[in-house]
Amino acid sequence: LEVTLDQMDLYTGPTENRMLKNVAAMMFSEHPEKFFPYSQSEIVIFPNGRMNEPDNFSETILHGSVPQLINNTLSYLKSNVIREFVVKLPDRPESLRYYNYPIPALEEAITNSWYHRDYTQYEPVTVTIEPDGITITSIPGPDRSIPLEAIKEGQMFRSRRYRNRRLGDFLKELDLTEGRSTGIPTIQSALKDNGSPKAEFLTDDLRSFTEVFIPVHKNIVASQNEPQNEPQNEPQNEPQKLTLLQIEILKLIKNNPQITRTQIADKTNKGLATVKRAIKDLSKLRYEGPSKGGHWVIDD
Repeated sequence: LEVTLDQMDLYTGPTENRMLKNVAAMMFSEHPEKFFPYSQSEIVIFPNGRMNEPDNFSETILHGSVPQLINNTLSYLKSNVIREFVVKLPDRPESLRYYNYPIPALEEAITNSWYHRDYTQYEPVTVTIEPDGITITSIPGPDRSIPLEAIKEGQMFRSRRYRNRRLGDFLKELDLTEGRSTGIPTIQSALKDNGSPKAEFLTDDLRSFTEVFIPVHKNIVASQNEPQNEPQNEPQNEPQKLTLLQIEILKLIKNNPQITRTQIADKTNKGLATVKRAIKDLSKLRYEGPSKGGHWVIDD
């Protein structure tokens, strides 16, 4: 064991008084919080938003080595938060696929939060999940060599100093990070490829914290913001925002005004209840005639 630790450059000090480096506990201890208090991942879910219902939340606390914390946090998000959406488009053979949150963006943001964390400060890495997005908070903020303008732009953080460089070497060996100032471009590229808005980065003048906001996919935001109880036949001041499902429904009805709700559900690969809700919210769509033998009418 001593030979292995020496080969991995995990010892420090003279031969007669050798001590393990901090990175050994970070990487290989199942309970690094014994050495670095609050080395834990706290996942907090506000189903209706922190501002709307601050007392309505659930919390999960994860422990383990840094690689375990990164992987277990991602596993939790994959199982409980991340969802894939598949939309069949009538004008092309391939389906439109997207996620509410692209996994590569979350993986990069969570890995960076542990890579650049200050292990002498007793604060956890916090992942806060709300309807409009996920916020990943770590302590402290970006190095002062990175201008505030670059942080606000959220394009690339070029630092002259790397915090926890040895930890970064291990994370690079595990293919969790590249350590070449590519983290922010990777996050933004993954969001763009998924059709999501750009990530936002926040800190203060003292660089006392880092917040990375990963927004939910824009189609999900549009669906959440649609009015549910407004009269459907009254004129609207602004054009109605349609979901991808509603757009697909209108195309199917234009091609076949006699199509039934059940047939729409089959063609869109959606549940019948989901299709009924989408149709109910379409203000310019109405059904004329008997339930059997009638037809759909789309008002201009």
